[in-house]
Amino acid sequence: MYTGQATILGKQYITAYQPIISNDKVIGILFTGVSLENVSAFVSKEIKTLTISLLIITLVALTISMVITFMISSNIAKPLILIQNTMNKIANYNLDTDEERQQAEKWINNPMKLAICFVLSKKRLII
Repeated sequence: MYTGQATILGKQYITAYQPIISNDKVIGILFTGVSLENVSAFVSKEIKTLTISLLIITLVALTISMVITFMISSNIAKPLILIQNTMNKIANYNLDTDEERQQAEKWINNPMKLAICFVLSKKRLII
């Protein structure tokens, strides 16, 4: 059996030949072949399709990762902003922190509770 490239009538083909043997004599040949031009066109088309698919998958993955990153960062930032606002109020001697305390219980436990306890203890000292 032979497989490989062959020139047939001036065109390149990828071929496979198998001799037909009868009584130890070759009486014919089985042949199959595909034009190299057709194979090249098919491969080029598939590479283009694959490239576009990979580009779309990459863009979707980047978009999803950006959304997840935004969600995580905003969940991290909310309590920190709340602590900052409360500390600014404390620095300006505004010791009314009931609203902040309620928000803090939703967002964060220890650091905000510590700040609220600090404010309440100062409020008792001032009053």
